[in-house]
Amino acid sequence: MLPPDPEMLSFFVQEARGYLPALRQAVERLHDASPLEDGGEEAYRHLHTIRGAASMVGVPDLAELADRCGAALEAIRAGQGDDDNRAILTDGVGMIAEYLDGLDGTPSTAPSDETPSDIAPELREVFALEAEDHLRAITSNLPLLETDPGNKEALQEIRRAAHTLKGAAGMVGFMPITQLTHRMEDLLDRLYEKAEPATPDAIRLLFDSTDALEDLAGGGGDRAVLFTVYRRYDSLMGATSVPAPPVPSAPKPKPGRLRPTGTSVRVPIERLDELVKLVGELVISRTAFEQKVADFQRLVVELEPGTERLRRVSARLERQYEASALTSDRGASFLAPTRNGSHPPLPVHAVHGFDDLEFDRYTEFHLVTRELAETTNDVQVIGGELHHFIGDSESYLTRQARLVGAIEDKLRRLRMLPLATLAGRLHRTVRNAAAGLDKQVELVLEGEQTELDKTVLEAMADPLLHLLRNAVDHGIEPPEQRVARGKPAQGTVRLHAYREGNQIVMRVADDGAGLDANRIRALAVERGLLSAAAAATASDSDLFALLFRPGFSTASTITEISGRGVGLDIVKANVQRLKGSVALSTSPGAGTVCTIRLPMTLAIARALLVTSRQQTFAIPLDAVRQIVRVERTAFDSLGQEPVVRLGERVYPLVSLDRALDLPDTSEEEIERPPVLVLHTGTREVALVVDRLLGGREVVVKSLGSHLRHVPGVAGATFSNDGGVVLILNPAELDRAPAPAMPAAVRLSLSTPAARTALIVDDSPSVRHVLTALLRRSGWQVSTARDGVEALDLLHRAARPPDLVLLDVEMPRMDGYELLASLRGQTNCLDIPVVMITSRAGDKHRAKALALGANAYLVKPYQDAQLLALIDKLTQSARNANEAVPC
Repeated sequence: MLPPDPEMLSFFVQEARGYLPALRQAVERLHDASPLEDGGEEAYRHLHTIRGAASMVGVPDLAELADRCGAALEAIRAGQGDDDNRAILTDGVGMIAEYLDGLDGTPSTAPSDETPSDIAPELREVFALEAEDHLRAITSNLPLLETDPGNKEALQEIRRAAHTLKGAAGMVGFMPITQLTHRMEDLLDRLYEKAEPATPDAIRLLFDSTDALEDLAGGGGDRAVLFTVYRRYDSLMGATSVPAPPVPSAPKPKPGRLRPTGTSVRVPIERLDELVKLVGELVISRTAFEQKVADFQRLVVELEPGTERLRRVSARLERQYEASALTSDRGASFLAPTRNGSHPPLPVHAVHGFDDLEFDRYTEFHLVTRELAETTNDVQVIGGELHHFIGDSESYLTRQARLVGAIEDKLRRLRMLPLATLAGRLHRTVRNAAAGLDKQVELVLEGEQTELDKTVLEAMADPLLHLLRNAVDHGIEPPEQRVARGKPAQGTVRLHAYREGNQIVMRVADDGAGLDANRIRALAVERGLLSAAAAATASDSDLFALLFRPGFSTASTITEISGRGVGLDIVKANVQRLKGSVALSTSPGAGTVCTIRLPMTLAIARALLVTSRQQTFAIPLDAVRQIVRVERTAFDSLGQEPVVRLGERVYPLVSLDRALDLPDTSEEEIERPPVLVLHTGTREVALVVDRLLGGREVVVKSLGSHLRHVPGVAGATFSNDGGVVLILNPAELDRAPAPAMPAAVRLSLSTPAARTALIVDDSPSVRHVLTALLRRSGWQVSTARDGVEALDLLHRAARPPDLVLLDVEMPRMDGYELLASLRGQTNCLDIPVVMITSRAGDKHRAKALALGANAYLVKPYQDAQLLALIDKLTQSARNANEAVPC
């Protein structure tokens, strides 16, 4: 980021200092318990002005500080004048004054909670990894202390981790962490030395301190939050609010001279990805070699009958000649002239005086038969050697497969992280959500040492956090309701992770009220998603599927936690992107369970190769529950749904050629086709194929951005001969419609529930700000980091968005290129597109408008200005669409 312009900064400082007297007067009135003049509106307006101006001139820290003070003042005006809000406002106004004193023509020199820039990057990374371990130890023991406040073992583990973290932070110069852990240690020492158990206030303060430490270790941190935490320490322990500097320790290591102890080494995940890809290529090469050995073995086997036939002919010739030699006319036959008129050699007795029994005479016939016999023997010897060679090759292949498997397993384990890595964030989410809703909720983690691929774990972090918030908000009842229903006042949310075959299963369960199917049914009818008749006959599983639809929510009011219908659809999208499945189940009055199944790794998988209509496909072996051959006469139908009975169960029947709409090859129908019982995530179905080719390891390849969302296809792999084999997604092969509402569900999938917007910007901050702004106005928002990702989202979306907010300068594909692509698609011609950029030049604006942009907005902008522009554009687009005759 460029430094602030000195002239602009000077004007800003003069303007902001003019607001300080009114702000100090408002603070004094708070301490005197006097009512604020005009309800504090003037002070709030000044804070808002400072925030906006600071943002525009390039002083984001001061803008954030003013925003915090404004939020605290707003809470006080709303009647929430507690000590924390008063402390935030009081300290914040003083910090604003100090900040302005340091801004006289130079960038801010105010204290910061960020990591110093004089620390080597590698030192920061090593410390971050160490801090993560210590914070994980604290977060895993704090719930034990909360459950049993007298648990000295848990308290001692927390003390040990905090003490080690303080020392490590002091060594590398992370002073904010050192200071906070120092205060935390004071409280822990007092709790450990006292005989009585820890109080709820003390435990809550430890939780909040740990949250602040996690923010600081991650490079963030909120000064207002830190000041509040320190004041709570003062209130609880009677100490000074200014943290004492840490005790001097050993000198800091100089940048670039870090030497981590131990025998471990840190490797970027990108290098591991490269190794995994190479192992994948090795697997492909091995399978191709296996095919060549199999072909070679087949040729040797085909050679055996020819060798045996040659041996029989040779023996037969030899036997017949010897028999003919004993006949009386043998000599005459040899004296007979040949075809060319010459005569054969004379008999032996005519030349040397020996008869046939006394001397062997070798004719040309003798030589040919002998050569034939020797050739037959040579071929048999070579055949035997080839069999030995094949046996050795198979032995080498088996050894190579074992070694490749071991390498693959060890590489996979290098990428694996335990679920406990997210423990701190998971506990923090449940704790904050429960506090915001005045509920008592305990999070129980089971199987937290279950390991997932790092990519999978990172991708599932946000969905898991949303499911936990959802369980606290929608699942767990308020304490008074739980007590009235005979339940304990404190609810429980369990996250259980375990391994099942080559899959990871995660279950998020609560002991709340459960899902109300009747309420979902009524809302579906009210919003036009289902007809009354279809809703009346819909099963619970069909109704629960509506909860994963964008914009559908059962909440009666909109809160910061839920109510906008945005969340479960994102959970489902993320899970499906990872080739997994998600399903809901409930017990009225007893709670709800959300089950997620994910592959352990996305690189290499076991698959069953099958054929249908002379095309080869791969089906993940984890989804296969049973393989049988069934007479076609056993196929039946239940209403409109084809079924088949296998044993005592009846399964929905899906034909692979019809599910994939494969072309008819006029192939003769198989009387007893193979039937695979597949688990699709929500139910089990019977899949009919033509032939089975066997199981093998496959390297999963992406289909690319343009073919990423082909229905029923999860990826591709290579066959032994180098051809491409599609890997099927069992969850999407279940094309058989539900008995109650096939048409209604298809109708509901095309019915828009809310206005949708797509935000495309490479800045996470801008995406976050715009998303929050639009969601507060009732929009459903999707985001993309650049034009390539935006096109991918558009290709996978059920319908185009109602609005696109687009940046200009982005990696891979910039805004101009994306805008041209959008205007080149028929279904995107009329979408309002607003370009939001810091480029204020006429040339940039003219190019955007020439390419089809509806508006061009320069950063920074006013939120009200943007919202008014959006309303105007979307209303115009709506009017234009309504004017088009049907």
